[in-house]
Amino acid sequence: MINIQSASLLNILSTNLKADSNVQAIARAIDPKHQEVSNAINQLLLSVDLEAKSELIIDLLAWQKHVDFYDSSLPTDTKRELVRQAEAAHRHKGTPWAIDQIVSTAFDEAVVSEWFEYGGDPFRFKVITADRMTDNKRYADIIRAINSAKNKRSRLETITIRRDNTANQFIGGVVSTLRIRTIRPSM
Repeated sequence: MINIQSASLLNILSTNLKADSNVQAIARAIDPKHQEVSNAINQLLLSVDLEAKSELIIDLLAWQKHVDFYDSSLPTDTKRELVRQAEAAHRHKGTPWAIDQIVSTAFDEAVVSEWFEYGGDPFRFKVITADRMTDNKRYADIIRAINSAKNKRSRLETITIRRDNTANQFIGGVVSTLRIRTIRPSM
């Protein structure tokens, strides 16, 4: 078997082409570039190990795979997950699963609730998330993510932000309607 990284074009030419001096000269001229390209093949195996790829490569892969909701300011791990899920997201685009996946990946956990699950108007849905939306940009980002994954007829009704308050506060009070009666012994 021929190792492509160390193979020379002269080694794979047929005997009648090897006899031609022009073909030999062309093969020798092409060999350095052929070696360079052959050695770069490992860089082309991009989807095999996304963890080892740089952020620039991840950004380029997102563009190549047409990741609908992608922002270069996202954390690198989130970018990797969006690239990893790109093919499945395109296959299931327009389904509640696609909305759930993109919102859960780009933001904190999220749940999609369809209209028939909560008694709403047809083709409406709600998103319930635990994400901390602190500014208008974050809110616009989640809307953009949902619009990139939903089908055209469905409408986002509300986004519910679930807050888990774990502060240990105790509030107490007493209400009394006490009447004081004096009982006098009868004589």
